[in-house]
Amino acid sequence: MKIAIVHHHFRPGGVTKVAISGAKALLDQCQAIESIQLVSGSDDNLDAIDLRTMHLPLFDYHSDIVGTNGLSSEAICRLLEEHLSDHLLWVHNYQLGKNGYFTQGVLDYARRHPDRPVMLQIHDFPECGRHNNLDELYATMNDAIYPDLPNVLYLTINERDRKLLISCGISSERVALLNNPVSDGHAGSLDFDRERIRKRVAEGLPETAGKIDHSAPFFLYPVRTIRRKNVLEAALLARLVEGGANLLVTLPGTSEAEQEYSHVVRSLFADGTITGAFGLGAGIDAAGIGFEELARSCDLVVSSSVQEGFGYFFVDALRWGVPLFARRLDILGGIEPLFEGYPHYLYSSFWIPVHHEERKRLSERYSRRMNELSAYLNEEARSLLQKRIQKMLNNELIDFSYLDAGSQAEFLRSMDDRGLLRELRSVNADMLSQAALLIGERPTPPTETIRKHFGNDHFARRAEELIKQVMRGSSLQIGEIRSNKIPPREDPVHRRLLQGFATPEYLRLLYETPSS
Repeated sequence: MKIAIVHHHFRPGGVTKVAISGAKALLDQCQAIESIQLVSGSDDNLDAIDLRTMHLPLFDYHSDIVGTNGLSSEAICRLLEEHLSDHLLWVHNYQLGKNGYFTQGVLDYARRHPDRPVMLQIHDFPECGRHNNLDELYATMNDAIYPDLPNVLYLTINERDRKLLISCGISSERVALLNNPVSDGHAGSLDFDRERIRKRVAEGLPETAGKIDHSAPFFLYPVRTIRRKNVLEAALLARLVEGGANLLVTLPGTSEAEQEYSHVVRSLFADGTITGAFGLGAGIDAAGIGFEELARSCDLVVSSSVQEGFGYFFVDALRWGVPLFARRLDILGGIEPLFEGYPHYLYSSFWIPVHHEERKRLSERYSRRMNELSAYLNEEARSLLQKRIQKMLNNELIDFSYLDAGSQAEFLRSMDDRGLLRELRSVNADMLSQAALLIGERPTPPTETIRKHFGNDHFARRAEELIKQVMRGSSLQIGEIRSNKIPPREDPVHRRLLQGFATPEYLRLLYETPSS
């Protein structure tokens, strides 16, 4: 059996990590697999991947393809037929809206060749706060985004998404959960000098911004600085804990869409508003510090992210043996049992006082946002959303994550006001006391539990089961309506997904660029 793992690109990031780790696990564990190759639209980083690779430029993001005269869904389908007809096709984020011709071409291939198995693994939904991506799909597709085809198996990376797709109309035989693989490495057995590493970080690392307080705890936020990571909320936490803490953020945002937000965050480290270090991911390599050494030298792993697909760092905190303090997310339902008996705390809100005039301004911003969604959501859905948001903004205390990034930055700059500090510590007293209790805990990593649920062996066994399932096909008979092509806007699964994600949580102003 030959497998082709396909994505727009394999630059460093979550999808790449999953694809490479998964491919290696399958090659190690499944004798029936003859070969696996990664097929990419971009040639970035391919030289660094120690697996077979193939570069097909038309698979890249639409915006990154130079000279698009040859780009069409027919061209995409033809490339799949010419190069990969003897492979099981495993496509990641096929429907994200970065190249609608690619999406349509993959689906055309599946329709034309019902004897060829196709696995479509979804990490993110364009219906979830990425409405601009839908414009790309609407403009380039002539088919349902989520067709119910007998040779297609949809894979999700969390239980929430599996249930969501089924509730939106895809038959349960066509949807399966495949948790991301987590390294089997024994982080708990690393021999390292904690104080040496902390001292080296405090001295300053190349390419980082910020200044370390030697006497304060280290809070690690191991992420790339993009808007949905809500990094400034983690900075608010570090400022409010008793005595203060250093916030360590590993990577800057690099995509064009995220660079402005990343710059805002970096500037707050650079001017001393945030204590800690920004962008130290590259610096630790230059200093000869391993990333897991850095992680295990910290007092807390923190996350203020408002949206995740899988959330590697939640499980990584366990692997490193460091307590976790994080915002609760709905995707955690499938992995939260892993934390039973492990020092952690999940919070739901981070309250701040907001004056009437500022709440009025926020209300106007959210109203404009609702109007911008008229192309995607009907009037009833937008009206209900507006009422929920207005109810939230009628309160003097608002969850910090519902501010736009610019307002978050200004709020942090106002933190020298002692009266404000007292009020913030009072209204968030319970969560801050929980954070204080976690500092200093040095738990033993539950290595066997992690390996049982997320290790490479477990991933390989589960993936092999699903490969056999899609190759056998399903006994379910597809109805006449779902088997016929329909325009993407009229796809009932897509419409239900839009309604399902039409909640304030997924429409925060934080998702907008800071200058908008």
